Amino acid sequence: MLRRRNLLCGDELADESQKIRMPEMPDDCLSRAVTIPPVPQGVGRARAWVRAVLDRWQLPQIVEPVELVASELVTNAVQHTHGEEPVSLLLAYAAGTLRLEVRDGDSANIPVVKTPGPMETDGRGLLLVEGCTDRWGIRLTARGKAVWCEFDIVRRHRLHAVREEGGTS
Repeated sequence: MLRRRNLLCGDELADESQKIRMPEMPDDCLSRAVTIPPVPQGVGRARAWVRAVLDRWQLPQIVEPVELVASELVTNAVQHTHGEEPVSLLLAYAAGTLRLEVRDGDSANIPVVKTPGPMETDGRGLLLVEGCTDRWGIRLTARGKAVWCEFDIVRRHRLHAVREEGGTS
């Protein structure tokens, strides 16, 4: 028998209507999606949601980089939708690969990797995504765009084991 849960994210908000309600899903399903309100506080809720999902899936070794990348991509989506449309965050895990996807309603502002100067404060986000993930890309959707990335959990685990044994890779 499958148990169902209904979790809330965003407890710091006083208004009950602004909390993010996770859809009810079977416990053995390894995909989740959440809608993030397009406000700066949504970024923190996205990080907390990612951590909770990965903890539930028993993937603690990947929490930090996934949380960092999710934070960056959700921040970009919130900034570029100008608070007009919600942002969707998806996580899926199968065959040793974790996929993260952030969808927004803005198809006009396609992210581009930049090489910012030393004094520039913006433009490093996709470099961070590139450095933390194994693959990433962008696709246009019927309602905007999706920025996706993947983390090869099995490969990362093997590399970590080789480094701990004193080998090189």
